[in-house]
Amino acid sequence: MASHSWTNLLTFILPLFSLFLLPSFQFSHAQLLFQ
Repeated sequence: MASHSWTNLLTFILPLFSLFLLPSFQFSHAQLLFQ
């Protein structure tokens, strides 16, 4: 039951995490390119 909740939490947090991390990563990468 605990492992199920963990996977549930992971599948919920992962999209949010990628949604938050991806723009910042692209922004830093663009900054590196345009330096």
